Amino acid sequence: MGDIEKLVAQMAQNRLPLAEVRTQVERCFLRRALAAFGGNLIHTARSIGISRGSLERKIVGYHLFAEVQAGTPLQTGKTQ
Repeated sequence: MGDIEKLVAQMAQNRLPLAEVRTQVERCFLRRALAAFGGNLIHTARSIGISRGSLERKIVGYHLFAEVQAGTPLQTGKTQ
């Protein structure tokens, strides 16, 4: 059994709701993708097949600010 199947089996055994499983998997996936590209949003977004804006919204939603390099401001919709 692969690593993903083991993780899913453990989550199912713990009776986690599907929404929680999706959230945990997506958050972990995004953290690793951001780390692979040194926090570069454009390269990360391209590599996983989503727009930079979608990636930014996910970073904000999952509180992944530490994974983003310091020089890359997020477009949060707030004016400064």
